[in-house]
Amino acid sequence: MSKGKKRTGIIVICLAAVVAVGVGYFIKTNSNSKFSLSNITVVKKNPNSSNKVPKEKAFDLYSKVKIGTTKDEVDSLLNVKPVEEPNASVVGQAFNYKDANTGFGVTVVYNKDNKAFSKTLICNSISDTAHFCTKSFNKRQASKITGVMSHKDVIKLLGEDGVERCNLADDTDLSTVANIYCWVNKGGSYIEVVFDDQDKVETAMFINK
Repeated sequence: MSKGKKRTGIIVICLAAVVAVGVGYFIKTNSNSKFSLSNITVVKKNPNSSNKVPKEKAFDLYSKVKIGTTKDEVDSLLNVKPVEEPNASVVGQAFNYKDANTGFGVTVVYNKDNKAFSKTLICNSISDTAHFCTKSFNKRQASKITGVMSHKDVIKLLGEDGVERCNLADDTDLSTVANIYCWVNKGGSYIEVVFDDQDKVETAMFINK
């Protein structure tokens, strides 16, 4: 069993910010199971358009945050006022860093040592990332994604890289980093895949908005 599957406690992370940002998705995981995508809660608040923002600008804040970085370092690096996300995590504190000009940003969750153990791309809606993908995706493709597949296998199946939405480590072991990627259609439906710290598929599902 990989270290990534030995999660301690319950981790709650944002897949998009909730405080004055847009749509929030919460994923709960426990110490003995794979990531669960069945407990997704959607909260809508004060959307501002982030549509058609160039990928480099959309990922500017997100790409600068590294797992294991302290909050002071992140605050200094991003130079954006952090807004705390109340009750976002039972094992740490979550803060939203949002670029008011683009509508994109990053939610960072810090552990008891004040080090980042998860980061999640902020956007007002999953459809705001659709223009980063060039192909169409469907439920049949999602059903072909299995636990024996690597990230490279999924890219080969779907025909492109997809959109990275989240990095998540164990809050007590920052070396075990899992990833969440989405392949998004123009209409807002998408395939979401969770990869474990060995870059193997944990779960995959098609979400039809």
